[in-house]
Amino acid sequence: MTERPVIDDAAESKGWTAEELLALSPAERFDIVNQGIVTDIDQVPPHMIEAARVAIREHIAENESTDAPDQ
Repeated sequence: MTERPVIDDAAESKGWTAEELLALSPAERFDIVNQGIVTDIDQVPPHMIEAARVAIREHIAENESTDAPDQ
């Protein structure tokens, strides 16, 4: 399986330890997680999109059945 790519802007985001996260309120942890979620595909680096395409194609190739009936 293809290794997951590293997010380009990781240097700009803080790396949180478990201890730091546990010291925060649930709402603060929720906000931190939501800040890391990208919902606009235009904000995703092209190499990550291509890596996802490769992984999807590999998955399809590995799981495609030649015995399936034509529909």
